[in-house]
Amino acid sequence: MNNKLVNSNIRNAFNNLPIDNLESILKDCKKANRVVTYEEEKTSYNWMPKMAIGFACIALIMGSIFLSNVFISNTNAVSAVISLDVNPSIEIKINKKEKVLDV
Repeated sequence: MNNKLVNSNIRNAFNNLPIDNLESILKDCKKANRVVTYEEEKTSYNWMPKMAIGFACIALIMGSIFLSNVFISNTNAVSAVISLDVNPSIEIKINKKEKVLDV
């Protein structure tokens, strides 16, 4: 499609759009002495999606706290104890990553 055809299609689409004639209709009804009431539809406040998002955030925070506690306790947990019973005795405590925790 060339630019002229695209522009003419856009122009035709905008020219064929419905026009908001509410104000002129209400004025015509007042001139004809007819009572017309117009009220916008009130939408109710929907709190369920926000509540679901809140519970999801709380669950995410609690899960991350739980996993961080598990991770921290695993890194500081004693995995093996090496004991040398020679005069003097020596005991070495290491974790799973072979990091020395206590001598």
